[in-house]
Amino acid sequence: MKKKHRGQEQDLEDKADEGCLSQEGREFLDSLPPEIQVLGQLHRYALDIYGEEALPQAWEEYSLWENRPPDPLEEPDLTTIFMTWFVFHWVPKNHRFPSVPVAQHFLETNKKSLTHNMQAFLQKGLQTPYRFFQILDHQPEVSLRLLDLFLERELLLENPSFLVPLEVGEILFSLLLPVEGRDYLLSSAPFRLPRDAEDLLVFYREQMKTRLGPLDESLLLKHASELRSLYAQAKGQHQAQSRLPENSEGHAFVPLRAFYCLQCPLPEALKALLPLSLEDDLNTLLQKVGLPSDPFPHEIHFPLLQRGNPKHKDWKTTAIGWMELGEGSLCFYTNSEERAEALHDRITELLGDRALYTALEDLDPEAYGEELRDRPGESGKQGD
Repeated sequence: MKKKHRGQEQDLEDKADEGCLSQEGREFLDSLPPEIQVLGQLHRYALDIYGEEALPQAWEEYSLWENRPPDPLEEPDLTTIFMTWFVFHWVPKNHRFPSVPVAQHFLETNKKSLTHNMQAFLQKGLQTPYRFFQILDHQPEVSLRLLDLFLERELLLENPSFLVPLEVGEILFSLLLPVEGRDYLLSSAPFRLPRDAEDLLVFYREQMKTRLGPLDESLLLKHASELRSLYAQAKGQHQAQSRLPENSEGHAFVPLRAFYCLQCPLPEALKALLPLSLEDDLNTLLQKVGLPSDPFPHEIHFPLLQRGNPKHKDWKTTAIGWMELGEGSLCFYTNSEERAEALHDRITELLGDRALYTALEDLDPEAYGEELRDRPGESGKQGD
């Protein structure tokens, strides 16, 4: 999830540094709360004092010391949660850097020039952990009621502003800080956990309470990497569960139906489409599907076959869907976007302007999942 302003103000500050920000952009930047503006100052301060090499080291730690941390340029975390975590919570381990978080070094160096409110904001940011907030109620632009899952208390945010719709039950991994006297989700991870992640989070919370005693912000901050790891675990579990299954060619399993208008007699169309059945003659195909050749049927349903299978070497042919033909109509069913496009190209090649494409429809995966599952072909001339 990306809050309105979080990505925007960083882009604007970069442009301002380059001297290419419009008057409108400068006015927008100046209109942001001081607590938001100071984040841009902290980013520039970090580069000046800690150097550019600090960022990849911080990213490696943020990524929980994986052997191959995700490429930050490909991760939405970079402009949402990471940059705020970097200035408030990253403690350098390299002796070449100051051994305190960026915000603390900035505060100690510039204390005399900072207002009391700004000093209090920076101190609060240094002392506050990212944690999990479940949405209890959301009235766009009016209020957002949250449950702090680890501190087990409710809170109400006034005039919340988000670029994306929020749903009751979703869980945010966020940094909650006071901005202009109001609680504010200053920085949130871009992925909102689904409601069913609550069980995992509550289970872990109870384990922490058994192990550590009553939880408070100070204790959670000491175990911040555990919470970040827990977020990554819950996110990974949900993504694994929601990942689309694949067909036998590695395509995402997406049941589809395509419609065409036929501009030729049915026998002519079926004869032209014979290669899609892997049969050589019309009578053999009709016999395989249990239909007579005389009189010629008004409707025909036959399997779409392709030779071999990349994952099942013993399959001579693979059924990848089926085709239905009627007087003036044609439609086919298949199980991936790639196959649908390939079939469309093949139909265009075989029928030309005798088939007019009209629509492509998504089908219910549960209803068509088993029916459209790849399987060995039961007809068609066997491969050479």
